[in-house]
Parts: sequence; structure tokens; C-alpha cells
Amino acid sequence: MSFQHRFDNPVPAPRLDHAPVVLRFAQLFPRDLKRREMHRKRKGGDLSHIRHHLTELNHRWVGEEGWIDDFLQTVERVARENLRNEIDPREGKRRWTEVKRVTQRGLVDPWKFTKKGPLREGILTVNKD
Repeated sequence: MSFQHRFDNPVPAPRLDHAPVVLRFAQLFPRDLKRREMHRKRKGGDLSHIRHHLTELNHRWVGEEGWIDDFLQTVERVARENLRNEIDPREGKRRWTEVKRVTQRGLVDPWKFTKKGPLREGILTVNKD
């Protein structure tokens, strides 16, 4: 048995001219990080919609300069370690056909496949007024 609330007299919410706070989350792949950083720094692409005098008010809460390169190197290192961890036991058991197959396959992303990517980006925009 379910209980449903009734809304006999709904009242519409007032329309705001501008939103005081906008919070958005997006899913992305590591390959998209460089493009996000380019957007954050306002370099490349169509910049006609940008108010450049407000750009210095933006604040990045996570990561130092160069964090994307460090992160991508870590992903590649972990993928190599995973490959080595797959090959070593097979070599120990002398399963040469499996070693050859895994070696030919090469590196695999070190996360479970997701259609929209393993990373999450959060953007918080606040209107000062």
C-alpha cells in the first residue's frame, strides 16, 4: 500500500531574475581534464561570452598547478602495475599463451568502465549579491 500526498492548491514558486547559487556536477574521463583546465583558464575557443574582469574572482579549491599531469602519470603507472600483476602469475604457471594474449592486449584503464567516466567535477557558482 502506498500513500500519495495530494496537492489541491499548488502555489508556483516565484521566478528569480538571477540564481544566487548554482551547483552542478558532471561526469568526465581523465582525457577531458586538459580541456576543463583550458576552460578554467579562459584560453582557446569562443571567449566572446566571458567577462574577463571577473575571471580573477574564480577560485580552484582542489589541486595545485600541474596536478592534471601528475594525475595522468599516476593513471598510466597504475595501468602498467595492473598489467604486470596480470602477467607475472601467468609466467609463474608457465601459461605462455595467456601471457602473450595479455601482453598483446596492452594497458587497460584502472577503473571499471562507465559510460560517462570515472571522475566527477563539481562547479559551485555563487552570486555575490
